[in-house]
Amino acid sequence: VEGKPPEMLSSYDSVVRFYQYARTHDRSLIRSVREGLEQAIRRDPDYAEAFACLAQLHVDEQRFSEEWPKAAKHALMRVRELALRAVEIAPHCSRGHHALALAYWFSGDVAAALAELQTGRSLNPNDTDIMSDLGLRYAVLMDWDKALPLLQESYSRNPAQPGDYRIGLALFHYMHGRHRDALTEMRRMTVEHMAQAFVVV
Repeated sequence: VEGKPPEMLSSYDSVVRFYQYARTHDRSLIRSVREGLEQAIRRDPDYAEAFACLAQLHVDEQRFSEEWPKAAKHALMRVRELALRAVEIAPHCSRGHHALALAYWFSGDVAAALAELQTGRSLNPNDTDIMSDLGLRYAVLMDWDKALPLLQESYSRNPAQPGDYRIGLALFHYMHGRHRDALTEMRRMTVEHMAQAFVVV
């Protein structure tokens, strides 16, 4: 699907494009990926994964924007609407719960975010994206007993997943005074478009 304009993509292609974007968080791709997903939910209004991916993309579009956090409240309402629609269409699909968790997290409702991630994980224990994101959230909260096993298992199961979740492992080492190990994890991020990547430059 790479190189196709949004209007030439099928709904499934548009979801695939989102996952390509999610590996790098390359902001130059956000607009075309968003256009493809918006077309997908218009064309296939019962395609839950397209709604969930569009919700997650809106989170990134806002938090990487100069308008954040000024425009956050309105933007996160849209994220929540899209995520809730995904859960409504497919309540047993982990992706919708992941998107809803991000809406809650960036709205400041930590407990609801963790609950949605746990729900998503229980629905799909093999989803390493949810596993590592849950580990990252626990790392930010410095709950290492929960964070570390999740992060380590996620990369053990899927070494090729996006490297930005390694931020959680880097935080673990940094907070325990192992600065060289923290830097090693940051260098393994492979996501050069995230702000944290600049610490290794």
